[in-house]
Amino acid sequence: MGEEPVKRVEIILEAVALPEALEVISRAGATGYTIIPQVHGKGRRGVRSDLGFSEVMRNAMIIVVAPAGVAESVAAGVGRLLEEYAGLLTVVTVEHCVGLDQQSPRRNA
Repeated sequence: MGEEPVKRVEIILEAVALPEALEVISRAGATGYTIIPQVHGKGRRGVRSDLGFSEVMRNAMIIVVAPAGVAESVAAGVGRLLEEYAGLLTVVTVEHCVGLDQQSPRRNA
């Protein structure tokens, strides 16, 4: 009881911005993330896709599940990146999460 709520941050952005986004995520204190290296879709800038030739037209997705304070820091930092790069950021409250506490370093049993 009384634990900080958990949030899921989904970030879709230009693949060339991945290193910067991962630095923001790390500085915010997130202990993990998942990258989906190639996502396709259509938004206000039209269809985003690539033919595998470069990262210029490729989008990637990063998913971060973290305590609310960390998630909000991630969202704020990545939000600043999205002023320069095409993308989308969403933050949602997680109702149930198993395994988040397992992201800390494991002890030898």
